[in-house]
Amino acid sequence: MPFYACAQVAFVGGSLQSIGGHNLLEPAAMGTAAVTGPHLHNFSEISRRMREAGALLIGEDVQAVGDLLQHLLDDERAREDMARAGCTLVSNGRGALQRTLALVAPHLPPPRS
Repeated sequence: MPFYACAQVAFVGGSLQSIGGHNLLEPAAMGTAAVTGPHLHNFSEISRRMREAGALLIGEDVQAVGDLLQHLLDDERAREDMARAGCTLVSNGRGALQRTLALVAPHLPPPRS
């Protein structure tokens, strides 16, 4: 994952064919603008949230993905805005497991001895 921090933009693969995509949170956590293809069924919820937050661009085919990557390479402000949106989304999601456990724990039976 740290290699994403070295890149200005990232293409997250497994998404131009029906593979279902790969982890979109990795480039977001490293502050890297991300572009992906349309096949995101393995990450449908996070891709929706990232797209709505302005942290992800989705190209419908190879040409569109290439065009989006070139746009981000040419437009520093767009790239920085996307990177910031991704970092914010990841930061806001941190601690979700602990918050969920705190809500559920009082309703669980006591541990067995």
